[in-house]
Amino acid sequence: MVTAHTVLELTTDDSIGIYNVTEKVQAFVTSQKIVFGQVLVFCRHTTTAIAINEYEERLLTDIKTYLNKLAPPEDKYLHNDLHLRVVPSDEPINAHSHLMAMTLNNSETIPVVDGKLALGTYQSVLFIELDGPRERTLFVQAHVATSHSLIRPTRAYLCRFSLKAQVSDRTLSRPKHHLIRHTLPGRIPNLFVKLFIIGSSPHYHWHRHRMAQ
Repeated sequence: MVTAHTVLELTTDDSIGIYNVTEKVQAFVTSQKIVFGQVLVFCRHTTTAIAINEYEERLLTDIKTYLNKLAPPEDKYLHNDLHLRVVPSDEPINAHSHLMAMTLNNSETIPVVDGKLALGTYQSVLFIELDGPRERTLFVQAHVATSHSLIRPTRAYLCRFSLKAQVSDRTLSRPKHHLIRHTLPGRIPNLFVKLFIIGSSPHYHWHRHRMAQ
């Protein structure tokens, strides 16, 4: 497994801002000529977050409203008692921003297939500012599949699983979506699998799923 990394610089312009960084991450993947692998996008701040979701104007407003309800800036927080702790001269009143960040992700991992981020139709990589405006950085690291790694750099096929297991008198059904390679086992006890294959002549690698009882 070979790795490459970069640091993206962003200037935010709002106290709570949501920025689409998908093109920046894709540009890094393209510049490194990555065909198959995965990309880690990591926040290096305690009052920012990363999410994968839809970048739609009215939804972005909903997200900001939700976050402000979750940790109202006007509420009283112990972290804001600056006179009770040693702080730098420019320390902000931002306990609510930390609490918002605690409920969100500080990293996301995205698969790369055929040189492209394997995102869904409405998915974008979103950088979320929670204590702006500020100068921010975003760490991006790619793990590149090689011929010596477990994941071979061959064509990938998207398959849909419908898994059913008989448990006592009831049947559990769980839809799954996976990128798979190599060979499926010929006999799978108590398991029914449907494969909807995109492409031709695929190679699969079977991952066993334990059904909850």
